[in-house]
Amino acid sequence: MERYKIDRVTSMPWVEVAHSARIMRDVLDSVGAPLPGSAFAQVDRLYPWEPASEWARDYLSAGLEHLEFWADATAPMKFHPDAIVVHRLRPVQALARAAVESASQSVWMMDATDARSTALRHLNLVLDDINEERKALPLEEKQRMTDRRAQLLARVANGTNEKEIGQFKGYMDVVKKASAAAAKHGNKQGGILIQLRWSGCGGLPLGLHTASAGRWSH
Repeated sequence: MERYKIDRVTSMPWVEVAHSARIMRDVLDSVGAPLPGSAFAQVDRLYPWEPASEWARDYLSAGLEHLEFWADATAPMKFHPDAIVVHRLRPVQALARAAVESASQSVWMMDATDARSTALRHLNLVLDDINEERKALPLEEKQRMTDRRAQLLARVANGTNEKEIGQFKGYMDVVKKASAAAAKHGNKQGGILIQLRWSGCGGLPLGLHTASAGRWSH
């Protein structure tokens, strides 16, 4: 495979992203439990068994782990004098896509209009998590997830139901909604780029030719 030396103009943005990921990790780790009366405290009170604040943190943490993994490989804090970093597009795009999917769940949850709506989105994600875990278990262990699902619905039966909670529509839907939230509350162009780059990272990691390096660099 032919290799090309990366110049400083190209590598500096990578360094900036790497350090940004590390800074965001420090910020996330410094955020404690929700204060009494805060938005997340109100949401957690509606379903205290699996607090939405903890799940939201885990989604963000998962996204950062993908970025940190890339940062440590591509722009480590210390370099051995003879070290050579080979930057491969396919694994990088797989990590980028996973980071967006992870964080988008948290963004979508937090973009709800009130505590109850946030709790419903949280329950939507929890039920999908249970369903996915059930699929991954051997036949003799699936009942455990079926029971867990029934337990969740029984706990919330006085306030809502499965129809109102709804079914998770997939990562394409949640990424679109999270991108729209980012555009609405932050940078419009940045919100658009999130969705475009997520879509652009779908093919190459699988060996497909539907996405190109040029598309990723837009």
